[in-house]
Amino acid sequence: MRRYREQKIRSVGELKKLIGALELDEGIRLLGNNPNFKGGGFIFITKSRGKYCVNFCDRVRDKDLGAYVPGGKEEFHYTAKAEEVWSMVEDRFATPLRASIY
Repeated sequence: MRRYREQKIRSVGELKKLIGALELDEGIRLLGNNPNFKGGGFIFITKSRGKYCVNFCDRVRDKDLGAYVPGGKEEFHYTAKAEEVWSMVEDRFATPLRASIY
């Protein structure tokens, strides 16, 4: 049985490349830097049926898990173009970059 594994995205260049090459069974999670969302929010990027979904959501602390999780306010955007995904997220993620592909 193959185990699920996240991989850290190490650079903005790598992030941009991975957005363009995203497979249907993959997703990207970024720590956000968006004042409109609690804790700066999370950004999730997925792809389905030839379209990207970009989900901006609150980043809230789950006391039972002792970790930050997505929750609360959410905002969804859809596009067929990787360039449009990049323009949606390029100034909304935290620096230094904290992102993973899963």
